[in-house]
Amino acid sequence: MSEKKESSKIIRLAHGAGGVLQEELIDFITKNIPFKNVNNGIGVEDLDDGATIPLKNYDMELVVTGDGHTVYP
Repeated sequence: MSEKKESSKIIRLAHGAGGVLQEELIDFITKNIPFKNVNNGIGVEDLDDGATIPLKNYDMELVVTGDGHTVYP
């Protein structure tokens, strides 16, 4: 994401390899999210595979995940 060329708008396999490109992509995507978490649960800043939303009236937490696995690309 540091390059300003047209090709910098493409997410590549290298962005998921855990290096500088992945860090730049995560920063680019998350910097403008207005709500970082809900009711002090696990949120965007935790960089977890999911999130939690504490349900204070029920003394429970709702867990949400968007993690997936592609079998055939």
